[in-house]
Amino acid sequence: MYFMDLVDMSRAADRDLKSSILARVHEVQKRNSNLQERTSRATADLSQTSLIYHSQWTYSAVHFLTSIHSCQTISAIARRLWLPEPVVEESLRNLVAWGHVREVGKNFEFAGGTSHISKSSPVLPIFHGNWRTKAVQDCQNVSSNGLHFTNLQTVSRADFERLKQMAAQFVQATTAVATPSTPEDLVVIVCDIFTP
Repeated sequence: MYFMDLVDMSRAADRDLKSSILARVHEVQKRNSNLQERTSRATADLSQTSLIYHSQWTYSAVHFLTSIHSCQTISAIARRLWLPEPVVEESLRNLVAWGHVREVGKNFEFAGGTSHISKSSPVLPIFHGNWRTKAVQDCQNVSSNGLHFTNLQTVSRADFERLKQMAAQFVQATTAVATPSTPEDLVVIVCDIFTP
């Protein structure tokens, strides 16, 4: 439907018809740029807890690693992330206090707490930047099994909108695969499409 609206808009000679189609196109673009709707996650609040959690990559990494049975101790998480044990322990203590992780003996188990950061949140650029820095570090590691791709292209404005749609569909598809998946490894998916 969206693509047909773009075609109809390019062919429309009547100004009112073109405006009507343009309004529909803008509504679809607005809806589709909201990845929260595509991932079915609650919006992260702007509490002190959320700001601290999203300001460092270590909190989310430690948090999600606790969903993997072999990564539920301080030492196992520290080895997996190449972090000092005191850093992991502090992260876990905060995650327990926030209700994201529960302590069971010497183990720490995932208890939920995933959320989507609103596009207007001041912590969003920090969260993205932290994980993109980790992606750059990973691509510098010649033994990494990661996939890294950067591509600059010139495209029409209509095709830019189609590419954004495809990227949003990719995000939705990865969420559908990852959410029910058995936790065996921590992965980071970074997806960007923009006009500089």
